Amino acid sequence: NQSSKSFGYMKTRLPDWDFVDVNYSSHDYFQDNLEDMIEQLQGLGPVFLIGHSLGGVYAAHLTQQIDVVGGVTLATPYGGSSMADWAKYFVPSFALLRDIGKKSKPIRGLQDIKITVPWIQVVSMLGNVPWINAENDGVLTLRSMRAMPGIEYTEVDTNHYEIMCDDTV
Repeated sequence: NQSSKSFGYMKTRLPDWDFVDVNYSSHDYFQDNLEDMIEQLQGLGPVFLIGHSLGGVYAAHLTQQIDVVGGVTLATPYGGSSMADWAKYFVPSFALLRDIGKKSKPIRGLQDIKITVPWIQVVSMLGNVPWINAENDGVLTLRSMRAMPGIEYTEVDTNHYEIMCDDTV
């Protein structure tokens, strides 16, 4: 449930950019948040999107609704999260866990999205917690972060959260 404050460091590194912060609540459903984002961004285009984690999934969906000229996503689970698939049984009221699972509607919807603008996914390579049964960044599998066809990938030696303040990003 991070806010746009997570992008504070990045904004200091890109001082000539005009930023429009779009926040969402991980307690609200994906579609409700997406509709709010579309409303906030409508008529502002063309825009360049930057999204971290679930924010990258929103960014990909936004390409279908607003005028987008490119994007960068950071540690985005394009293939969903198997950890969310089992965690939703422990916290069934937490919408984020239902929205980010491998078979969730937002993740399955990515299969129908063709990114036609320049787009880079920055894959965070460090972390590796033992309860995720594959190479991971402490939150997501590397495979999930590489699951979106038609975009460029680059890797950084950072974990899922440190990616937001890494100079190479």
